[in-house]
Amino acid sequence: MKLPAHHIALALAFACAVTAAWSQSSGASPTPPPPPPAPTAAGFTNAASFGFSPEATGLANTQALQRALDQTGTIVVSQPGTYKIAGTVFIGSHTSVIFGHNVFLKKSDE
Repeated sequence: MKLPAHHIALALAFACAVTAAWSQSSGASPTPPPPPPAPTAAGFTNAASFGFSPEATGLANTQALQRALDQTGTIVVSQPGTYKIAGTVFIGSHTSVIFGHNVFLKKSDE
């Protein structure tokens, strides 16, 4: 299922609760520490700098997007395409995500 970028915030918020329960019950291992921030213009962080790509697997994209979100600030996804996501990402305080035109997220069962 493809979701327009402006609907993704609601979908991510809903998915946060589901993943929190899954993580606690499955004993999922913690993710490695994020790499140093990849700066872009005026405090924006490009998620592609962390490996978030339409060509990547759902698991790789989930991990890459989470690493970008962990930087806080404004995260930008500008490359058009359909990005597979195989899990939930958490958006912390003082963090926002901007999706460009023709950017879609697709749930991936990996």
